[in-house]
Amino acid sequence: MADPNNYGQAIQITRGPSGGQQVAFIRNGTQVVSLGYMPGSNAFGFGLGITTDASFWPNYLAVGGNGNIGIGTVTPNARLSFGTSAGLAGLYLYDDGNAGASGFGISPNTLNIFANALSTTNAAIAFGKYDKTTFTEWARIVNGLVGIGIVPSGGRLEVAHAGARGNDALRLYASGTRKFVFAQFDATNDIGRIGAYDMDGFAGKNLYFDVAALGVGYGHSNPIFGVSIKVGDPNIFLAAGATKGVRVMTNSTGSAIEGVDASGVGSFQPLTVKGSTLELASATGSKLYVTDAGVGIGGAPGSINQLEVHGNPGLKVLFKNWGTAGSASEFWQDVGGRSVYRGVNYNGQYLHEYGAGINTRYSDFDSHLLRSSGGVERAIINATGLGVGRSPGTPLDVMWPSPVTTSYANIANFGTYNSAGGATHTRMLIGQDSTNVMFLEVANQANTKGDLVLQPFGGYVLIGNRLFSGADIGQFSMQVNFDGPLTMAMYNHSGGGSASCKFNMIIGGRRVERLLFHADKWMQEKGYDIDQFYSEFNQHFWRNNAGADKMSLNVNCHLWLAGTTDPVTPGTGGYIYISGGALKYRGSGGTITTLAPA
Repeated sequence: MADPNNYGQAIQITRGPSGGQQVAFIRNGTQVVSLGYMPGSNAFGFGLGITTDASFWPNYLAVGGNGNIGIGTVTPNARLSFGTSAGLAGLYLYDDGNAGASGFGISPNTLNIFANALSTTNAAIAFGKYDKTTFTEWARIVNGLVGIGIVPSGGRLEVAHAGARGNDALRLYASGTRKFVFAQFDATNDIGRIGAYDMDGFAGKNLYFDVAALGVGYGHSNPIFGVSIKVGDPNIFLAAGATKGVRVMTNSTGSAIEGVDASGVGSFQPLTVKGSTLELASATGSKLYVTDAGVGIGGAPGSINQLEVHGNPGLKVLFKNWGTAGSASEFWQDVGGRSVYRGVNYNGQYLHEYGAGINTRYSDFDSHLLRSSGGVERAIINATGLGVGRSPGTPLDVMWPSPVTTSYANIANFGTYNSAGGATHTRMLIGQDSTNVMFLEVANQANTKGDLVLQPFGGYVLIGNRLFSGADIGQFSMQVNFDGPLTMAMYNHSGGGSASCKFNMIIGGRRVERLLFHADKWMQEKGYDIDQFYSEFNQHFWRNNAGADKMSLNVNCHLWLAGTTDPVTPGTGGYIYISGGALKYRGSGGTITTLAPA
């Protein structure tokens, strides 16, 4: 045994100054291996230090009275305890003597599990089960990446399930329940699923995304809305039922929301959008409103109209058909099967209006104007009447719309068709023959013949107004207040050899004819079934064309004959005449007989 204060090479059994009994194996004055009870403790320990006093042992292993083993602690509270001084290098399960090691360590409030940092492959920590033959891995951490059921290849957390479908890769349960949110990938159908489920009720639950700040992005790394979707396929299927679906379509020219069949690519289907108020808006504001009251364009509809169109300061509505040949733009109004149609036809170049089951059309305005495409007023209806070519000054007022300074111009036409399809017809023209001269003209479709009949049915036919209403006015009267001759003419423009002008007065089968013959220069009066001719005047005069009196008969029955020279001998008959104031006679024999002297 050596002196404990000398620390020479020896074996020492002693009681140190801090208490405890040890057996010390001393190599030199600086290294001591001690075996014995720890100072102030019932723990039996083994230590390596520079003194036999166990209270200065920097490294020791103690076995407590309860059978627990302590390394760095004399009061182990577990089967193996490292006390409080284990540090980052607390326990190596693999140690190559250099910096490469795998094991456990302690940092403040943290248990560290580490893998060999000097491995030629990525350092990994694996979790699983071992049956003394085979290790089955359940999870792995590699370079800060976590894989469950899979070796992570880039994601911070990667989860895989063994089944093609039905085994959720991830479940997040509500505490104390069997309700969870799940994520899985269906390899059979090549689709991924995220959902919510209740294992007790075996029923799906609502899935809710709670986004407090920016939004949810699908294919969009920087969502600018609550939900931002950006994919390579321009068609996004929002919902698909057994037969119908909703698709959002985008392309370089615009976007659309479409109702389609369940396949998403087939025929279009009905699409309904509902809300207490629906609005469609452009960048400048809302343009279309749909409410319980009706539809409003440019403004919300009122309470009594199902469709309202608003505009300020101008309002224009266009119905346009882009087609040409065979196309039309049509508008219908229908009530109980009775309808009104208004259509514009491209090829026919017309506007057509008609009513089906509608017999009356009202147009309540103080003035109606009908114009040409150039804006010229063609007809006007107002409180005065109907004006054609001008504003009416009388109930019917017709005027040629443009100036006619000379010659012939038709103003109005009245007529009737005489056969189906208008093959024959009779018409009457009213027009200007020349300046200040108007005419009535009646003809057939060939413009060759026509009759004009004034038929008052017992009343009067008056020309020049009713200025005189005496009992003898007659049914046909021409009356003019004119300080000059009032003239009536029958004029045949023809100068042919058979041209004549005839005036007839007819009653029943009896008539009187007054005929002027052009070629032979004579006038004839003739009665048919008329035996007497009355001329009731107080004075009758017969004159030549120069106006000279040749014979007269007055009320006193005096017959006066103008004087003349002896006539030539007539071929037949004879002359009675006045010559030199004497009444004479000369017959066909040539003899002149004085009937009364001068």
